[in-house]
Amino acid sequence: SRTDDAAAEVLASMEADDAADLIAHLPISRRASILEHLPQPEQDKVKSLLAYNPETAGGLMTPNFVSVHADATVGLALEKVRMAESDLPSVYVINAEGRLLGSCTVTRLLKSDPVATIASCLDVSAAPVRVHDDFTDVALLMADYNLVSAPVVDDDGHLLGVISVDDVLENLIPDEWRRRHSGEAG
Repeated sequence: SRTDDAAAEVLASMEADDAADLIAHLPISRRASILEHLPQPEQDKVKSLLAYNPETAGGLMTPNFVSVHADATVGLALEKVRMAESDLPSVYVINAEGRLLGSCTVTRLLKSDPVATIASCLDVSAAPVRVHDDFTDVALLMADYNLVSAPVVDDDGHLLGVISVDDVLENLIPDEWRRRHSGEAG
């Protein structure tokens, strides 16, 4: 239908995690129809996110992030940042199997020699969150370590996505505050 096309157009312009959140609020009878109208790559991302409980790291994460292999140069990592769909503050470093090794902030990359390997600025101290960790654990970890983003891994350490602090803040705001801000409460 024309309405589903319009809804899909709006959803396609959103980050996949935000689109999944919006679709999750629709009646079940409408979800499949609207998902069908999304471009296939977006449809796949949104469906994979909808498979997770929305109160877990998997339900909060975005699949849009920048990753490079450990032997990549700083210059390659910066080029991937330039071409990225999202504006996350870090590049994640993975091994050949896709397991998370650490991260490097974009600021640190900009200050590094472009021909150096990413290993020269690798930070291995930030603990990732597991895909099934609940929201409270994610929020506490991000607050305790003052993180702007946190990598999300499966039980084998494979990088699946990233949670940004704005997603955590969004979930901390009580619904009554949202209604007050939008003029619904009175």
